[in-house]
Amino acid sequence: MACSFSFDLADSGEVISSSIIRSVCYRQSHILIGTMGSEILDLDITQGEVNTLMRGHFKGETWGLAVHPIDRSFVTSGDEGYIYLWDGARNSMKAQMKLDVKCRALSFSPDGSQIAAGLEHGRVMILDSNLQTVVADRDIARDWIQVIKYSPNGDMLAVGSHDRLIYLLDTRSYSRKAVLRGHSSYITHIDFSLDSNYLQSNCGAYELLFWTSNGNRVTSASSMRDVNWATWTCTLGWPVQGIWPPCSDGTDINAVDRSPNKSLLITGDDFGKVKLFQNPCCRTNGGFKEFNGHSSHVTNVGFSNDDSWALSVGGGDRTVIQWRVRRVGTR
Repeated sequence: MACSFSFDLADSGEVISSSIIRSVCYRQSHILIGTMGSEILDLDITQGEVNTLMRGHFKGETWGLAVHPIDRSFVTSGDEGYIYLWDGARNSMKAQMKLDVKCRALSFSPDGSQIAAGLEHGRVMILDSNLQTVVADRDIARDWIQVIKYSPNGDMLAVGSHDRLIYLLDTRSYSRKAVLRGHSSYITHIDFSLDSNYLQSNCGAYELLFWTSNGNRVTSASSMRDVNWATWTCTLGWPVQGIWPPCSDGTDINAVDRSPNKSLLITGDDFGKVKLFQNPCCRTNGGFKEFNGHSSHVTNVGFSNDDSWALSVGGGDRTVIQWRVRRVGTR
């Protein structure tokens, strides 16, 4: 019963979220290690070297998701304070950054060069696309941020907070350009028009409001009917009426995203389901395809820039799933 080998993960040289070991598996000269920080490590006992095979979110809930506008990469964030940059084509992690607070909102700039992160306590942090440099760090809102989004022209950043306000930032200095007041509850979703002249937004009181990029409220919803929206992530609105199941209470669907080619809608709900609809979906309880995989409520969804993949993030299960989008008659 003499000890033939010992190793301290703290001395491995690897950036490890947690050195608390929850599982081990030994074969020949290798030990697989599962940590409390949702990592899988490969320890070569002959060389005394550790290789990280997988990382993941591991505390609280996972909400943050943003898809790169050009390539197959995407970023996610969790309540433990980590932001991960993933290579969707290789199913691997490319980079990571540890923050000192929770992060539940992410957005790529239109050219993919920067990542905006909405943090706890109303902070906004701007990072380079490789998660190596902090470009800006601003105290913007009075409460935590649930949604953040760049305008299509890249000149503005919209920040939706639990203080019921939307803040428009000038991306040259990331200073406040305007404050949008009118919602009666926390801000949940924001979309820009294709020309960046208008915004639409949802809140926790199930309101759909419209705004100009100067910060003025547009009170006539009918005047916005022909606006071409760059994205559609609002869960309320004319083209997404049919995504709501019967007897919904308004909170059952957490996220929706329209595919870049505008033909499909994907939703994530409180029942762990990912659903695929045709866009627009205006008929009540419209036809859809339902997919299982999450063991908790689905907090965020998104399409890849080329429409070939979709992504979903689970809250309590802290899982990120890639879904291949297959057209009828294709493989």
